[in-house]
Amino acid sequence: MKKFFKWFSIFIILVLVYGIYESTSKNKLSEDKSEQADNKKEEKVVNVINEKYATPILTEKEEALIKNLIKDDFSIFADNGKSQFKYDYVVTTAKNMFSVYDKNQVKGDTSFKGKSIIISGVVGSINSGIGDIPYVVLKAGDMFDGVHLSFKKDYRTLAGDLNKGQKVTYACIGDSVIVGTPTLKNCQPVSAVKDKIADDEVKKISDSLKTKSPDEYAVTMYSMSAAMVILNDVNKNKCKDTDIECLIKPLKSKENKLSEIEKNNKLSDEQVIKLKNIQFLFNKIKENKIEKSE
Repeated sequence: MKKFFKWFSIFIILVLVYGIYESTSKNKLSEDKSEQADNKKEEKVVNVINEKYATPILTEKEEALIKNLIKDDFSIFADNGKSQFKYDYVVTTAKNMFSVYDKNQVKGDTSFKGKSIIISGVVGSINSGIGDIPYVVLKAGDMFDGVHLSFKKDYRTLAGDLNKGQKVTYACIGDSVIVGTPTLKNCQPVSAVKDKIADDEVKKISDSLKTKSPDEYAVTMYSMSAAMVILNDVNKNKCKDTDIECLIKPLKSKENKLSEIEKNNKLSDEQVIKLKNIQFLFNKIKENKIEKSE
């Protein structure tokens, strides 16, 4: 998965989390040392910030949120919508794929062969091939026009649950052309691919955060998820981990400035430290000490 951010993620993080928060954090850290000694919470926070580097670790809630954010985004991508991220998949339909090959097989191979593909279409037939291995033909226009799909070994039983005329979408690998008919192999449900992408991305983010210089992508995803979890906890929202719109809503509200929430002592020690760590990481980005995202 290639990472990049549109205005949404950068704006929310840099303005609502870092920009606004920074203005009050400076005042916090400039308080008299004697007062800090009397205030265990502030002392604990300052000690963490004064460390060379406090390693950020994703909590279970933050991991779940990031996974669901990526899954939600990939679903939009698979439906040919405007996703926040880029993915190494070609989104197409059976009709379009057949048409490209029908006009120019070389162009078809260039566009699809060996590529990871999200393909949608209508089931024309369900068949048993050599060795009773099932394959499905998606309609592509005329009676004999179609795209052949063979399933990944773990998902071959899916063919038995299909019906002619059923609309389907699968994640496959572009294969060869047999007598003018495009074929796809290793097909599996989009949900399986979506889960793997989300799991892999969270691991990449977590691994990057454990290094001395995590990349900007990891810092941004960590910061956004942490801010969303904190705001929803403080506001006592009942958002499900899968309800991205509900989870994002508090970030968009001017009434939920993280600086004001801390100022009003609404955060726990752990939450305050988390916010200080976010600021610390973004300072490193500002000083060009963190690798920029591609």
